[in-house]
Amino acid sequence: MDKPLQRVLEKILFKPVMRGDASRIFDFLRAMIAVKKMDQVVKVVRALIATGKVVIVRMKERFITLPTAGGWRDLLINFYFKDDTSQHVVELQIVHSKMLTQRSELDGHAVYHVVRSASEMCD
Repeated sequence: MDKPLQRVLEKILFKPVMRGDASRIFDFLRAMIAVKKMDQVVKVVRALIATGKVVIVRMKERFITLPTAGGWRDLLINFYFKDDTSQHVVELQIVHSKMLTQRSELDGHAVYHVVRSASEMCD
């Protein structure tokens, strides 16, 4: 899934660390894997590393350590493919299927989007 252009522009304009610099956007392209059990998170990470085809740039463990301000929990991995000479960084979210249900079926994502945009503008 491509990140909507509006969200890319919000990040570039409103995040203090960026201020007009798009080179720090790590999620132009993003994907999500939903798992039913937490041990499957580890299996996905091990499988990704075992390919030998990626370079991990950043990982955010947001299940316990760093949940987002809106309460979203996942493991976020930013990486690029070793054979990509431009080193385009992409995002992979590994999420528990129950979190995904909350986001998609209980309107959690709509509320999060409004709160996130407002807090970034205030910063």
